[in-house]
Amino acid sequence: MESFVFIGFPFRSVLVSIRQQNPEPNVIVQFTSMAATFVISIAILLGLLLFLFNSYLEGGGWMAENWRLANAIFTICFPSLVILSLMSAAFSAWIKWRTAASAALFAVIIIPLPIGGVIKELFNTNKGFMLSLGMAFYNQSVHLLQIDWMESFLSSGESWFVFAAYAAICLLMLSRRVRAYEVVS
Repeated sequence: MESFVFIGFPFRSVLVSIRQQNPEPNVIVQFTSMAATFVISIAILLGLLLFLFNSYLEGGGWMAENWRLANAIFTICFPSLVILSLMSAAFSAWIKWRTAASAALFAVIIIPLPIGGVIKELFNTNKGFMLSLGMAFYNQSVHLLQIDWMESFLSSGESWFVFAAYAAICLLMLSRRVRAYEVVS
């Protein structure tokens, strides 16, 4: 049986007709993907608009000195958009029941943080936080915004590795379950 999955990107949408081994599409997780895509796209736009408005009020010198903020806004929001979309699509393809898919998505985002804290306390290392997607976003924000007074648990490279690992796992899950056979234009 075929169904439609919305794959969200900022400023455009691609509707792909797919054939799933799961006959029933998971509408709630797909809607979560669309909502996350919309909210993060709005966050990127509003953040950049606020940056431009402050640049206008302060003058061109402020914009040149603080260009890293505009780069940080985009660089922090875009990976979260891509990874949340990939995760919701992967869970939608693999888990048949809506409640279970929503719970799994919630668990994958929330549960690795306390596990990383336990690893930190037991082994006196911050590498346990590499399991947590939320901690990777936090550390990336600290590095890109150059916030010195906040503790950073991972390096910037380790945060990007966490993003890449989550994206690769989601793409592997999607490639095993979903087969695209027709593109609707």
